[in-house]
Amino acid sequence: MGRRMRGRVAAVWSVRLLLAALFLGAGATKLAAPPEAVAGFERLGLGAAGRVAIGLLEIAGALGLLVSPLAALAALGLAAIMVGAIAAHLTVLGPSALPAAVVLALCLLVAWAERGTLGLLRLLGTGKGPMDGWVARAYDRGVQAAFREILPTLADDLLPRLEGVGRLLDVGCGPGRITVFVAESAPDVDVVGTDLAPTMIELARGHAARSPAAGRLRFEVADVQRLPFADGSFDAVISTGSIKQWPDAVAGLREIHRVLRPGGRALIAEMNRRASPEAIAAQRDRLRHWFFRWIYPHVFTHALAPDEARRAFEASPFGGVREQRLLLDGCIWVIEAARV
Repeated sequence: MGRRMRGRVAAVWSVRLLLAALFLGAGATKLAAPPEAVAGFERLGLGAAGRVAIGLLEIAGALGLLVSPLAALAALGLAAIMVGAIAAHLTVLGPSALPAAVVLALCLLVAWAERGTLGLLRLLGTGKGPMDGWVARAYDRGVQAAFREILPTLADDLLPRLEGVGRLLDVGCGPGRITVFVAESAPDVDVVGTDLAPTMIELARGHAARSPAAGRLRFEVADVQRLPFADGSFDAVISTGSIKQWPDAVAGLREIHRVLRPGGRALIAEMNRRASPEAIAAQRDRLRHWFFRWIYPHVFTHALAPDEARRAFEASPFGGVREQRLLLDGCIWVIEAARV
């Protein structure tokens, strides 16, 4: 993680801890029922039930702020309470709604900074969408642990096929660990990585800065359906574990075809939705980070089977595939196609 990223994470955590302390105190005060709190809720017409309910919600929200996967949801819930508090001060309680407005702003700041955790819920439900914020950082740590085992197998398949390549694009590069490895293993190749999630790109840039191949690595935030490169910009395009998250696989392949030079190759690797349960369980047992072990089985349910991927290639300007291979006991497929 780069210095800028560490500073951002530390700042957000400071706000989360501050808000957690404030809401724990506020919630506990409401539950303790001091005379001023009782009188205030009576004036609002909420009574004891409203006071206890809001106090419990504030304590629950404060605890949620301390758990990264729940931080964005907790912050949004507390922001809603603050909207009510502002309205109460402006209409009934007085004298000023400014403190509540400041707390509301801090809650919204945390919700925005940790919005990636909301993306995780969408990702688990649909299998699509960028992994940003905390999710990207946890994924990066999981990839680091898991790919000690998996990366050599992928590299043995991909690297021999990059001979003669001068410019390479990695679409959906995530935190860039595969991208950096390829650049270090292919010293004559200039490599560009793209991902839709800004946190992923920031992580990738941090990894690249510590690599001996730093001068040949570049990372950009970009959507696979709108790649910011001229036609024929690359000799080869790779993508590993990304196509399942594209909203439209055919549209993504169309863009990849566009940025390839004539004769350029696309090598797309993805989890196999039809891999056997035994193979999936065996691969999961190799993963070392709890996040990766937890998310891994869910991802398979939204991955593509090889025949589904072939149909996407056939519907794209590639018109078909050159070769298809299965790796890791059939858990991963690799499809190679070329721009004619």
